[in-house]
Order: sequence, then C-alpha cells, then structure tokens
Amino acid sequence: AKRSFTVNIRAVGVPTNDTRDGLDARMDSLLPVFDPLDGPFYEVEGQRLRDSGFREKTKEKKARAALQRLLNRELTTGRGKTRPELVLCGTELANFVLVPSSEQLTVEGTRGTRAEQQSRNPLPWPNPDLIQQFQDGMAIGYALDENGEPRPDPIRIPPDLLPTHYGRFASTGGGKSKAIINDALSLRESTGGPVVLVDPKGDGMCENYLRCHYERFGGLDDVYHFRVPETIPAFSFFDIRPALEAGRNREDAIQDKVDHFHDILRMIMGREQYGQAFVANEILSYLIKALFDEEYGSDVFGLDDLFAAALRMQRDQTIPPVSADNQNIEESLTRHFAKDNHQFQVSMDAVGNRLDKLKEDAHLRRIFSHVPEQNDAGEYVDNRFDFREFLDEDATIIFDLGDLRPEAQRAITLLLLSNLWDAVQVRRRDGQTDYENLTNLIIEEAAPVASTKLVSEQLLPQGRSFGLSMGLVMQFPEQVRNRNERAYDEVLNNIKTKLIGNISIERDLAESLAHEDLSPTELRNRINTLPSGEWIAQLPSPSFGETGPPPFSLKPLPIAPGHPESDQPLTEPQEDHFESVSRPRMVERTQAQYGLTEPTESTTSPEETGWGSSGGETTGSAADGDAATDPTQSAFISESTTEDASTSTTQPEADSDPDGDEAAMSPLFGQTTEADEDPAGDQATQPENGATPVQESSVPVPDDELQQRGLSRDDVRFLNRVLDVMNREDDEYTLLDRMSQLRDEYDDLHVERLTEQDLLDADSAAGRKYYTVLPDGRDLLGRELKAGPGAGDLGEKTPHKVGVRLLELWLQQRDDVVRVEPYYETDDGTVLDVAGIDEDGDLVWGGEAELASNNRHAPVEDYDKLSAVDTDAIWAFNNRETALDVLESLADADRIDERVSGRAARSFATIRDAVDDLDAAGLTTVRGFKNLDQELNQ
Repeated sequence: AKRSFTVNIRAVGVPTNDTRDGLDARMDSLLPVFDPLDGPFYEVEGQRLRDSGFREKTKEKKARAALQRLLNRELTTGRGKTRPELVLCGTELANFVLVPSSEQLTVEGTRGTRAEQQSRNPLPWPNPDLIQQFQDGMAIGYALDENGEPRPDPIRIPPDLLPTHYGRFASTGGGKSKAIINDALSLRESTGGPVVLVDPKGDGMCENYLRCHYERFGGLDDVYHFRVPETIPAFSFFDIRPALEAGRNREDAIQDKVDHFHDILRMIMGREQYGQAFVANEILSYLIKALFDEEYGSDVFGLDDLFAAALRMQRDQTIPPVSADNQNIEESLTRHFAKDNHQFQVSMDAVGNRLDKLKEDAHLRRIFSHVPEQNDAGEYVDNRFDFREFLDEDATIIFDLGDLRPEAQRAITLLLLSNLWDAVQVRRRDGQTDYENLTNLIIEEAAPVASTKLVSEQLLPQGRSFGLSMGLVMQFPEQVRNRNERAYDEVLNNIKTKLIGNISIERDLAESLAHEDLSPTELRNRINTLPSGEWIAQLPSPSFGETGPPPFSLKPLPIAPGHPESDQPLTEPQEDHFESVSRPRMVERTQAQYGLTEPTESTTSPEETGWGSSGGETTGSAADGDAATDPTQSAFISESTTEDASTSTTQPEADSDPDGDEAAMSPLFGQTTEADEDPAGDQATQPENGATPVQESSVPVPDDELQQRGLSRDDVRFLNRVLDVMNREDDEYTLLDRMSQLRDEYDDLHVERLTEQDLLDADSAAGRKYYTVLPDGRDLLGRELKAGPGAGDLGEKTPHKVGVRLLELWLQQRDDVVRVEPYYETDDGTVLDVAGIDEDGDLVWGGEAELASNNRHAPVEDYDKLSAVDTDAIWAFNNRETALDVLESLADADRIDERVSGRAARSFATIRDAVDDLDAAGLTTVRGFKNLDQELNQ
C-alpha cells in the first residue's frame, strides 16, 4: 500500500536573544533534508510552525503546543481515519513473537520452528570470578555462554592442578586426536619439563603433531620420535642400577621390577589365562629376586638370563645361588623339587609359556634382553633410554606404536611407565609437592593400561607427590571397569579434570558429575546429544577448601596450525624443509642417542648356543639327530622322549595335573641326558674360554701369544682398527662415527675379554659408544698412539679426542676463524686442545674438551692457560655433571666469581647463560658434546 502510515519528525529549538537569528537559519536549513525521499511511496512535507499566523502570540502558542506534543509523544496525523499499528520487518517482528519450549510444541510445530531439544542447550558457564582462576596452563577449549557463543579466552588447567590428572572420553570421530595435539602443544608452551605422548593407534596423529610442533616452534630440535619398530627405545628393564644410584632401597627396587613384570605378562596373556597358574607366577618372582641377589647375582640382567635360570631349574633342578639373607628365596624355589615329577613339569611348562610370550615377539625380546654396559666411572657406554635424563628438560617424546600388535603395544607402554616410575622416585623422596618442571604424560587408547596395578595403584594415586600429570584418553571409562573394577574407581576418583564428548555415559560417571541443579538423567541426556567436537568439562577446585565449578560446556580449540586439515597447513617451503631436513634429523638423533642398535649376526640366543652353557661350550650338535633343536623354535616347547604325547600347550594352564602319566612328560627345554654329556672329539683342543687362536699375516701377534691369551683373530683386528680411528688413519670410520658399528663388523670378537685383560676400554661421548686401546693393547700390537702438536695428547682416550674433533668443527663454522688447528702449541709451549686463527694469523679462539676426572687441579690449569693467551675460550664437556664439577673447581680456586647452581644448573642452556654472565677471561662460553653435535648437524 502507498502512504499507509504517518511518521512525525520534529525539531525544537530554544533560542536566546543572542542566538535567535542563527537558530532561525539552521531551522530553515532542516526543512528540505528529507525531500529526496518524496515520491510515489513516501510523501514528505516540511513546515515551520512560526511561519503561519500573523501575531507573535499565536506563533508562540503553536510552538509551545508542538513542544508539548513532542514531550507527550503525541502523533499528529492528517485528515481521514487513523488507527495505531506497528510496521515491522521480519527481524523486528521476531522480537514480538513468544514461542513456547520445544517440549510443549506439536510435532509439526517442532519441525516447522526447527526447535532444538532442551538438552541441546549448553550448560551454563561458571561464575566469572571462578573462571579467572583458569587462565594459565593447558588450554582445553572455550566456555559457551547461554546463547551457545564461545567466550573470547580459552579455559586453561593451571600447572598446579595438572598433577591431579585429566581424562578425555569421547567416541570414535569425537575429536580426541585433534584435542590431544592441542593439549601437547599447549603443555609444551605453558609448562616446563617433558611432554610424553603415547599413541597406539597409528592413524597419523603423531605425524600431524610433528607438523604442528614444527609450525608452532619453528623446528623439531627438542622432539624425540620413537616409531616402533623402526626406532625401538633402549629400555633396560631388569636393571636396578639407576634406582640404587638414586638412593633407593634395594628390596623396594627389586619388588617394583617383579610387580611391573607381572603387570606386563598379565597385559600380554590376558588376566584370565595369566591367573590360571599362580605357582608359575610365584616361581618367576623368586627367580627374578634370585638373579638380583646382592652377593651372587647382579644389578642388571637380560631376558635370556631369566630364561636360562628357569631352564636350569627345570632341567637340572638347580637354582641361582643366593646369599644367606635370601634363604627364603632358596627355600621357596627348592620346595618345588619335592613335588611329583609330572606336577613339577606342568608348573615349569607354565613358566615357559610366560617367558615365551616375551620371546616370540622379536621386538619385545630385543627390549627385554638389552643390558647397557657401564664403564669404571659408572657412565653408560651403550644407548639407554631413561626418563631421569628428561625430568628437568623441555622435551617432547613421542612413542608411535601403531605398527605393533596390540599385546606388544601395551607391553611397551607398561615398559615406559615402569621406567618413568623408577625415574620419579628420587622426586618422591625429597618431600616436595610443587615442581617447576612437570612430567606430562598423555596416553591415547589408555583403557587397557589404566587397568593395570602400575597405573591404578601407583602412578594415578601417587603422581601428585612427584610432579606427574597423566592425561588418559579413551572412548569411555567403562572400558576400564571391564578389566578391573578397582582401577575403574581410581579413574573416577583420581582424575579430577574430566572432559567428556558424545558417549553413552554410565551411571557412576553421571553421578560423579551431577549436582543439585543437574540430575544424572539430565546430564546423560545432554551428553548423548552433544555435537561432534563439543565437550562437557568438570574442573577441580582451584583452591583447597573451596568448591570447584560445576560442569559446563566447551567449544574445542581450533585445529592447530600446521595440521593438514587446519586453516593454516604447512606452506610448500615449510613442508619441504620438514620432510627433507627437520624430520630426518630428528629421527637420526633419536636413534643415535636413545634407540636400540640393530642386532648382529654374531648375537646368539641361549637356545641356539645351549642354555646353561658359556663361551664355546656346547650341549649337543647336529650329529645328535633328534636331540638337535630348531633355532627358531622355543626351548620351552615340550618334546616327547617316548611314543606318548606330552602335555598339550593348547590346554588351559594349571599348576598341577595329578592324574597325568608321569612317563609321558618330558623336559620342557629340550633334550637332557645324552645332550648334557660332554661331546667328544676336538673340543678338548679348544682353549678353555672357547676362543679360536689363528695366526695370520695381518695379525701382528705371534700364534703362541694369541693362544696363551685366549684371543681370536678378530680381537686383534678390532684393536688395530680402533687405534687407526684414534690416530685418524682409518679410511672408513672417523671419530664422529659410532664404534658400535665398527664392533659389529667382527663375528668372533669378544670385547669383554679385551677389557678384562686391560687391552681395551669402553666409554661414551655425544651419545655414542667408543673404545680406547689402552697402553697394554698398544704394546700387544707393537704400535703407538700419536701424540704431539697437531696429533694428540699422551694417554688420551677416545672420548676426549671426540670432544676435540667436535670443537674443531664448531670453530670452523665461525666467521672470524679461517684456520683451525687441534692440539695447538703456542709460542710459550702451552698446548691448547684446539685453536681458531683469523686471517691475520692471530689466535682468536682457544678450546678445551673436559671429561670427568679426579684431578680437580687440571681444570684450573686449563683455565689459566686459556686466560693467559688472551683470547675467547670455549669449553666442551661430556655431560652436565662434569661441567658443574669443573665450574665448582674454578669457583673454589677463585677463577670465577660465582658458583653455577640451582636453576642455573638444570641444563646446558642455563649453564651457558650463567657462564655468559660471568664474563671470565678464560671462560667465554660452554657446550656439551651432544650440544655441539646437534649444532653441527643442523
């Protein structure tokens, strides 16, 4: 309709005597303002009220009437019939319509209005004052207001609340993987200490995390990625040396190993099968304790040693010797010898079945058999992964287990958790509960692991006391209940931060989240209708004695930049650098420092060499016919010595079978009797240790001396090659190559024999294993270690030579250095480990490589000669402990003004910063051997 409503637009001015003329002009100018709107649809008419009439009094009266209508909001209309109406557009009309709740609408009304169920409304976000206490730490998402709009700032879990643990529970496709990536990135950014990510799914989450980490932090320098089995972490399971060094009680350390071992077996075999043979479990427990005997046992052993002990117990009815303090172990094991032979064999068969579960998986066998060597100073010379090295380091450690079978995945997860438990015991004893550096552990598909005693009875309830934050991610907590009711209760009670996606929530979890304004039924309805990616959060109380916020709705964080599905994936140059440079360097660094080395062909298993034998002894040969065993077959597989079949391993396990036929039973570990007899023939002509002395033109040792020492050809060859590398004369290997690779080239090499005769020494540097030919070894070869300017120091060991070489390469990269000389002799006869010389021929850098030493005066002398040459000085140390010892010696000798301790001593980066602040004449900067190695490989 045209001109269907009337609008009044009024302007009133109140002039003074001085402004009357100007105001009149302004009012006149307002009249034509709306004339452009005048047309067929709108008629605009402007009027000055004072223009009509002749008397001033009449004009004033009309003006006052207009003012009154303005104040009273009275509408002036034209002639004709009028009625009041509202003229509204669609958006305006919606504000005048009241629609009842969707529960009160008809089906047609619900469909027509597209109404959502009341349960889809977000839970109200908490009091703003309470939310302010959740602004630092790990970001988990954005709280939703009553309109479903996210708040501007994300909710964060403060670092002091992270050790109360958190759980993410959501079904497949609920956004768990993307949330885990955001969790790990946020933890890396907001907390100190390691972030450990365990992913058994193998769905690409680890690769996506690496891309996001690369984009967020500009590289992967602080990331270690174990993609098993390509890179297997060098765990040493049956190893209590670190625990003892940390002051742990021996009995407690051993008992932890026993308990964790059974946790792993229970995980691999299944709870029901594992529990069927409790006597076999008891035998294994006592055998482990016997092998750890303080007097007759060892602080470290491998799976093969445990297997051999079980074999001897079954075959010879002998057990490992134990001290008088452990007579209870001897009594508990030997009482089984009094049993009926058939019953004893069945129990030992169950023992064998358990050990076979570890041996039949090649990857698990390698891990459980790894026994890293130590030198005389107690330093490890083989690769070894230990969480102790990372507790105070800002590093991200990823275990990608997706390529393994489920049993192996869970076993390796428990191995790393056992290692973590050992590592944090030193923290637990210091009585501190507030740690600057947390250990943040995130486990995907965590239900099987959470049901173990290690997690539910140790890590979860006690983690707060040693700064451990666990993030358990699973589809729903009921998965834990299906395995362990007690563990399920621990998950509900000891995980204080719960993030719940769209799952079918069980009654106990609903009741733990409900409160007076939200019943368990209402909560279940809301969770069942959550959209994908949205979460309901329950947070712990931020302060003791106060109630935490009630559950509220969360919108997830956006997909992290760098993720292929994010709005900001890696650019083409970034992707190219990531794939060709950053990622390969990370993989190589992880393998070189903490991965298991590949097994060599000379590595033999006990069942291949004969269990219970040593050196060159044998228990049989191919000539024994049926007595020979297949090297690929487990030694625990029963073989019948008569025509009767032995007990089938497919039957349910039991510790006794009194109805069985004793004559049908055979030893579980292969043949006895004939196979145990000493073989005849030329065995007697071999040396006692089984070596094969051979005289060859390339071996500069007389035949009779080889035989007298019990050395092999390869022993001497290896000594020669090591000395070549030390003298920088080898055509293939350099000082920066791992000598373990050189060692693996020799099949008949016996390193232990060389070290026992003081011919060779083993040590480590820059995370790699090295050997040093000692003076007796050089005398045996009739060769010398090069020494003198440009060649080396007298009596120098290989790790020191490695440090010197690293310093050389570091100086070569400096712009102010044109020539680098090792073992540089100055005009006054002083020898520097390394010197950097500029284009004018002037000495501008001096360097010293330092190893652990009992001579506290040596570092002071090195400092004095560096300060005397009046040049910049770099010191390189094999490890952080040596650096701190040297700096303490310099402080005691008043060479530096302050000690480096406390927070400044936590890493090489902080030590370097502290040294930079000292501004000492003979100490410009410091590096670790590993730091130098990493800088050179960037």
